[in-house]
Amino acid sequence: MSNVEKSKETDNKFISVVIPTHNRANLIERAVNSVLEQTYPNFEINVISDGSSDNTGIVMEHLMKKDSRINYFSYSTAKGANYARNLGVDQSRYDFIAFLDDDDEWLPNKLEKQLQVFSDNEEIGIVCTAYINQHIDINRSTIFTPSAPLNSSKEILMRNCIGSTTTVMLKKELFSIVGKFDPKLKAMQDYDLWIRLCQVTKVGIVQVPSVNYYISHKNNQISHNTNRYIESVFYIENKYNDLFSKLNNSTFAD
Repeated sequence: MSNVEKSKETDNKFISVVIPTHNRANLIERAVNSVLEQTYPNFEINVISDGSSDNTGIVMEHLMKKDSRINYFSYSTAKGANYARNLGVDQSRYDFIAFLDDDDEWLPNKLEKQLQVFSDNEEIGIVCTAYINQHIDINRSTIFTPSAPLNSSKEILMRNCIGSTTTVMLKKELFSIVGKFDPKLKAMQDYDLWIRLCQVTKVGIVQVPSVNYYISHKNNQISHNTNRYIESVFYIENKYNDLFSKLNNSTFAD
């Protein structure tokens, strides 16, 4: 297939962007605008307000007047990011799903680069990207580049070789095979989903940093709650005991 043909094929794809949010009216506009500024225009944005009690709704009303591709869903009682993401997936109209956290932002060509990876290999069902860790408290940035091999069924059991939810795009059809985000998990919900996905599909990587991933101890981010992480580690180990046992016994199928 020529580059021109690949370009035409990519242009026919549509993406549903899912953004869960909770009481981050001061940040949600930055996240949404980073999608609106993408070089690839064929998308919808589903913002899911998980029981927000601030003025998130007012901010979203303003944004929806700005662009008809934005959809807003809200409910009064917070049920967690997993529930919000799953609702966003359920409301999505298109065949590709991309996730963005409300306190992060995409760089302009993220979606375009990811779609190109999908076009290059039809066996790929999930594409992650390198990203820039923006350490706000110490005014420092570092780059994380995923190391996931094309077949990550074993590698993902040893470590999260894919990275953050906010970098990933995947084919929506895969949710019907592996299920969605586990609502019982309070942390590591992305890693849990990656384990399942990597057993049924191939992984692609955009090597160029395409996301600003903001890290701050002042924002009460879930990633800083040690107890939740410890609980999640035990939960995941138990949930995928059969897979981990095969890996430890060197009987994992290639």
